[in-house]
Amino acid sequence: MTSAAQPLIVELDSVLSRATATWRSTTLRRLADLFLVDAAAYSDDQVEVFDDVMCRLIDKADRRTLAELSNRLAHIHNAPVRVVATLARNLDLAVAGPLLEKSNVLTDADLVEIADREKKDPTALSLIAARVQLSEAVTDVLVRRGNVGLARKLIDRSDVPLSESSFARLVTSVENDKDLATAIAKREDLPAELRPWLDAALAQP
Repeated sequence: MTSAAQPLIVELDSVLSRATATWRSTTLRRLADLFLVDAAAYSDDQVEVFDDVMCRLIDKADRRTLAELSNRLAHIHNAPVRVVATLARNLDLAVAGPLLEKSNVLTDADLVEIADREKKDPTALSLIAARVQLSEAVTDVLVRRGNVGLARKLIDRSDVPLSESSFARLVTSVENDKDLATAIAKREDLPAELRPWLDAALAQP
């Protein structure tokens, strides 16, 4: 946070201690409007000020406002980092979903943590799997935590990298699912040492 913004933040904290949820939501919408008018033109320091203020307003803001904010920030390349990270961890997918699927502000570490969270809604995993770009670190946890349907989506995307450990997990889970085995066999990046196991599965009657 810039030193010039510090007095504003102190004053805001004082105001928020007495603010209603309605006031928070209304102010958050107005601040989002202000940010989105010319987001690309803001400096890193200016975005950080928005981040600080908006993070304070998110607490106790209503669900509709948070979902609206998430949708609006999902396509913004320099969206406030902590705001995005907080909203993406919301258990309500109406709030988290747009960011999980589209925000390039979320790091691999963010996505791995969210995908690996216990009792995670499988819909959230599907949203992450639909991202334009995925790293091996993210696909590893998606393969480990997801179901067969999700695994098939990843396998069918030739642009999505899969690690050797993910391939091993997939091959050993094929059992009698020849469609899945066939899909894995089509991957050009399938490790050679796993192919005999796959061929054996495909040879079964």
